[in-house]
Amino acid sequence: MKLSCTQEKLNQGLSKVSHVVKKDATLPILSNILFETKEGRLKLSATDLEIGVRCNILGKIEKEGTLTLPADIITSYVNSLPESRVNLETTDQILHLKCESFEANIKGLPSKEFPIIPEVKTEPLTKIPTDLFIPSLNQIIFAAAQEESRPEISGVSFNFKKNLLVLAATDSYRLAEKRVKLESEVKGGKSIIIPIRTAQELVRILSEEVGDVLVSVSENQILFHFNEVDMTSRLIEGQYPKYQEIIPHEFKTRVVLDTNLFLDTIKTVSLFSREAASDIKMELDPSKEEITISAETSQVGKSESKIKTKIEGEKNSINFNYRYVLEGLSVITSPQVIFEMTTDSAPAVLKPADSKDYIYIVMPIKQ
Repeated sequence: MKLSCTQEKLNQGLSKVSHVVKKDATLPILSNILFETKEGRLKLSATDLEIGVRCNILGKIEKEGTLTLPADIITSYVNSLPESRVNLETTDQILHLKCESFEANIKGLPSKEFPIIPEVKTEPLTKIPTDLFIPSLNQIIFAAAQEESRPEISGVSFNFKKNLLVLAATDSYRLAEKRVKLESEVKGGKSIIIPIRTAQELVRILSEEVGDVLVSVSENQILFHFNEVDMTSRLIEGQYPKYQEIIPHEFKTRVVLDTNLFLDTIKTVSLFSREAASDIKMELDPSKEEITISAETSQVGKSESKIKTKIEGEKNSINFNYRYVLEGLSVITSPQVIFEMTTDSAPAVLKPADSKDYIYIVMPIKQ
C-alpha cells in the first residue's frame, strides 16, 4: 500500500472511526483500525462487533494494499502532525508514515484477522436531514437505561409510521419521546430498537455535519449512510414496551413556565439535595399563583425558592429526582415549558409550549 493524503482529511477520518474501537486483550485485532485502498480512496474501518464504522478518504493512491494499525497510536500521532501532506507506505506489516519533518514506523496486524463488518444491502428506508435527526436524538438518548438486564430498554426505539419517525427512550423512571416528520412515506412501517451506544456515536459523528442521512434496515442490522461515512449496527431483539399506556392524557394541575427560569431554580435548589438524597419538592398553589421548590438534607440544610406564575387547576405537590427533571428541561429548546401533573404518585409531564413533537415524562419519588 502506498498513498498520500492531507493530514486534515486523515485526522477527520480517524476521529470518526476510532471511538468504536474496543480494547480487548482476548482479541487484539479489535484494538486496530483497518486501512485499505480501494477505487482511488483510503477506506478506514473499525468495529467492536456490535457497531462498525467505515470512512472513505480521498487521496493519491499509488499502490493498493491493506493493513490494520493500533487505533490509539495512529490516531494520536496523526492528530499531532502539522496540516500538511501525509505519505503512507507499507512494508510487510509496518506502516511508514512521513509528514514534513516527522517520520514514524508503526507495527500493524494482518488485515485477514480483521472481522467482517456486516453489509446492509437493502434499499434505504428513508432519509433524514442531520440538522433535524441529530438534535432529535439528543432529546431522547439520555433517558435510555444504562444497564443491560432489560435489553429492550437499553436502546432507542425507532418507530417508522408512514411519514413519521417516532423516537423513544426510557429507563422505567422517565420517558422521552420525539416525533420527526419525514419527507417521504415509509411503506408498511417499521419498528426497531438500536443500541444506545449506536445512537450516541451517531450524535458524535454527525453533530457538525450538514446533509441527509440515509437509513437502511435489514433483518438484524441497520445502516446509517452519510457522504463518505457508513455506520452499521446490530439491532436489539425483542419488543419495545408499550409506553403509550403510561402517557397521561388528563391533568389536575397545569402551569406554563419560562424554561430557563425553571431550569436555573431547580439547579440552585438541588444543591441542597446532592449529598444524602436526590429529591426536590414542588408545591403548586393556584390561589397564591406561586410554585415553591425546595430541598432539604440533614447534612447540608434547606433551600427554598418561589416562582410567581398563573397555575391552572387545583393545589398539588410532588417530589422528584432532581437529575431527571434537569435532564428533561435541558433538552427543551422552547422559551416556555408546560408542566402537568395529576397526583403525587402519578407520572408528570414536561413539554415545550410551542410544539407537540416532544414529550418528557418523569415518575415521582413516593414519600
